Formats: sequence, C-alpha cells, structure tokens
Amino acid sequence: MGQIRLFVATMLLLAARDGVPFTESGGAGSLAAPYAADVIGATPTLATSASPNITLGAGTLSDTATVTGLIAPQSSATVEFRLYGPGDASCIAPPVFVSAARPITAGGVASSTAFTPAASGTYRWRAFYSGDPNNAPVNGACNAPNESVVVNPAAPTISTSASAGVVLGGSVFDTASVTGRINALPSATIDFRLYGPLDASCSGTPVFESLGRPQPIADGPVTSASFTPTQAGTYRWRAFYSGDPNNFATSGPCNAAAESVVVTAPDALFLDGFE
Repeated sequence: MGQIRLFVATMLLLAARDGVPFTESGGAGSLAAPYAADVIGATPTLATSASPNITLGAGTLSDTATVTGLIAPQSSATVEFRLYGPGDASCIAPPVFVSAARPITAGGVASSTAFTPAASGTYRWRAFYSGDPNNAPVNGACNAPNESVVVNPAAPTISTSASAGVVLGGSVFDTASVTGRINALPSATIDFRLYGPLDASCSGTPVFESLGRPQPIADGPVTSASFTPTQAGTYRWRAFYSGDPNNFATSGPCNAAAESVVVTAPDALFLDGFE
C-alpha cells in the first residue's frame, strides 16, 4: 500500500508541476497519460556474500545476493552469478562458472548453484540483478567485499621405506609414496637426503642427496638413487615432496619408521658368526 501511495503522490506532483488536471479514471490527467514516462524506476542495492574458504577437494563454492530497495518487484527478475578464476584479479577473463537466472525470494535473496573448483587460488564472484519494469538493473563489482574466496591446496601425506641393512660395501636406497594429492601437476619432485652415523637428529650435512626425482601424477612410488656407504653405522633417510600449485609440500621426519638402515662392518659379521 505504501508503494502505491508513493506512486500516486509522484503522479500528483508531476501533474501539479505542469498544471495538468489529474483524474482517477482516464483523461488527460489519468495514470496512463502523460506522466507515466516521467516516473523513473527504483535503483535497488545489491549486497553479496560468498561461501567460506575451502581446501581443494573438500568442498564447493557458492554465492548469495540480497537485493534491497525494490519498488513493486516483479517475479520476472533474476540474479546471475559469475565466478572468476585464480589469476583473474580484474574479472576480465571468461568466468570459470556461471549460475544464471537464479530466482529471487520474497525477501530479495538469491543463491547461486554450487561449483566444485579444480585448482587452488583466489576466486572472485560477481552478481548481476536483471531488473524489472519497476527496478533498474544492478551489477556487483569485481573484488566487492565478501566476494573473494580462497581455495587452499590439498595437504598430501608421504610414506617412506628404506632398503634393508647391508654389509659395508653394499648400497642403500629409499622409496617414497605421496598420497592424498588433488589434481596433481607434473612439476612435482621428491628429494631424498641420507644422514650418516652419529647424526641421530638429521641436523648435520647429509652424506648423500638424491634430488629432483620426478613424482608421477598417478601417485606411484619414487625411488632414490643408490648410495654406497664408506662407514659402518646407522644411517637415516628423509624424503621431501616439493608440492605443486594444487598440493602443499610435505616431508618425512627424521627417525621415521622404516627410514633407518644399518651398515655393518664385515669383521663384525665374522665375529658374530664365530661366537
């Protein structure tokens, strides 16, 4: 009722401005002529809020828009949501996802459909209110508050297994497997570092390194190059996965299970057998 009164009051003011008689039924001063064209539609406001940040592979993205300041809203109006991908801070590239013609509730709220991202990074939503005969269209800006959402890389795990103990003169190696990666990229590698006897905390300089071993996309095991120790004792391996844009780096700790290998002197074996 308040919206109707506002409309009628506006028409009366326009008629009074130009000295035209105003009647309730047709004629020169009716609602139909000549001032209907002078009534400008309302300009609503658009408030938006994106879903929370997620980890890649563990959730979806969505957006919600609330349109306020509407005058006599029509059911034909909708909201379109566009999502711009990582690296597109100005929202100028084609959207990675569009949720079109979303209906608006009686309270002025519209929600996008959900989107499952395939890459980590910062995504930006924009909402576009279509307008109707009584209300002008409104577009949300790129980088509007609450419209950016971060997709964090996945957090894989690494498991490792060293070769069996050897007699001095034999060689040792390590094997690592990385699991839990999401949409892995081919750039990842694994570094293997071997720490010598008397370095129980792996804090010294490694006695051997096997670096940049390619990590297959299919999560298969990766094996280091072999190393031939020159000193008897207990050696400890550590493996370091480099990560990629979609997956965090990770590494195995010092003294991890199955990562120590004992190198025995030949004379020690002989004495053990003699005894």
